[in-house]
This record gives sequence, C-alpha cells and structure tokens, in this order.
Amino acid sequence: MASEPEPTGQESPPDDPGGGHHLGHRFESWTKRNILVVLLLFAALVASSAATLFTVGADLKGWYDARYDWREKEYGKLRALRAGYSLETFEEELGTPHFRSPMPGTRFTDNVFEGRDYWVGAVTDARDNVVAYSVTSCSTSFRPEFTFGEGGSDESRLRLNTTAMSGVIALDSGVESWIYVSGATSNSYVFQVYYGGRPTAYKTYAWGMNDTCAWSPGRADRVDARWYRWLGRNAQRGEGAAHSRFQEGDLDAEARGLFAQSPVNTYMETSPGILASEVYRNQIGVDRNMILTSD
Repeated sequence: MASEPEPTGQESPPDDPGGGHHLGHRFESWTKRNILVVLLLFAALVASSAATLFTVGADLKGWYDARYDWREKEYGKLRALRAGYSLETFEEELGTPHFRSPMPGTRFTDNVFEGRDYWVGAVTDARDNVVAYSVTSCSTSFRPEFTFGEGGSDESRLRLNTTAMSGVIALDSGVESWIYVSGATSNSYVFQVYYGGRPTAYKTYAWGMNDTCAWSPGRADRVDARWYRWLGRNAQRGEGAAHSRFQEGDLDAEARGLFAQSPVNTYMETSPGILASEVYRNQIGVDRNMILTSD
C-alpha cells in the first residue's frame, strides 16, 4: 500500500482553491497594517464619485437652462426695467447697446439692445435718462408679460404674442391708433397708444405690431395684408404723420375685427409726462431700417 505524499511546505498554486484563502489573508493583513492608506483611498473614491455626480448634475442643469429656463430669466430682466431709469441700469441688465444713434427731429437718442429672440429700445435724453422703453419679440415662443398703470384705476396687463390688440384697453377709453402699412421699404406698424393722465402716473403706453420682427400670420390670410387693404380704403380718415393717426370714431367694424385678430409683438412705455408723439415720429419702438443698416 503506497504511503501518502509528505507535505512540501510550498504555497498552493494560483488555481488551487487554497490559494484564494492565502491571498485574502494577506490582503486582510495588509489593510490592517495600512489602515490610514485604506481610509485615504476610500475617501478619494467617495470624493471622485461625488465630483462625477456634481459634474453630471451641473451639465444637466446647464442643458435645461439653455433649452427651457433661459426665457424666464430674460422675462425677469425685462420686467425689472422701466422708463425713467438710467441708461446705465439698462446696460447692467442687457449689456452694451447694439447701436446708439440720435433720433432725427427730436432731442433724444435711440439705444437698441439685441436679446435672444427680442429687441429692446431705450430712448434717452441729454442726461442719459430713459424716456421711452420698448420690447419687441421676434419669436412666437418668447412671451414676456407687462403690467402697466400699477395701482391706478387703469391697471392693465398684456403678454407679447398672446394678447390681441383689442384685449388691453377699450377703444372708447381715449386710445389713439397709429396705423401705417407700407408696400415698400418704409416701416409698417399698427399700434394703440394710451395716455391715462393721473391714473397711469402720467405715462404714455403703447402696444401693437412693429415690423422689426415678423407679424404673426396665424392664418392663411395674413393679418399684415389685411391691414394694408384696410388702410388703402381708409387712409383719408387719418391725421398726423402719413395720415396714420386714427381716433376711436375713425375705426369701422373691419378695423375693430382686425384689432381682435392681431396679437401684439411690442410693448412701449414712456417716463412720466412724456407723450409718444414727442419721441416717435412714426414707428413705435425699434426701427427696422436702422437695425438693417447697423449689421
């Protein structure tokens, strides 16, 4: 009968099940002898994981802000600005004006700021105080809201590219309509202008369509073409610059219907005591032709 082999005292080879036991024992012994190193390695792993999660979270937030939340931030900027503030205040919110130019026939200077999907006009006096502030939206998805006449009996609100011109203040409240639709390169515009005296803090307000940004067609029969046809039949009723100023009694049922179908893309307000006619000779807000020549 063969005798059993004598133990050699050598370690088990790597594929021997007993080898794993020895390796585990050696690792355990090493960690006990180097507990500080183990703790540092663990802390580094945790920190690395946290940093990775933070980076991913920041990237996701940046993506969300860039895609969705940026509009709310821009709306906040625009609501924070008012006519009567200094040009410096506007520059703090909007940066450097896209261009700055004297306004012919007036004592004012036009400052135009370019935003994402919108333009801001800030008309200033000799002391760089803003006497007229306007916002024109160039995208149907950019819809800032404005409230005016705060605290008075004529408080109203409107949202660009949502509110119809007829949905702000009734025509019989003393609203003047500025209507001019050019078939050539001149500015086209349709606005309602309102000076409410004391109830609106002696400011003048205007809302309507400025052709610096495309008028929302909304229908197969474009609203700008319909205004053009209306003006061709009724221009003799108008007064002032280019016979473009109309009082409530000058507007027929067709014009009133068009007001109800025309979403505003522009809001304007003046500082107290300033009339729109003192600042604007025709187009209210940013001048499309000035922007074209500034590029």
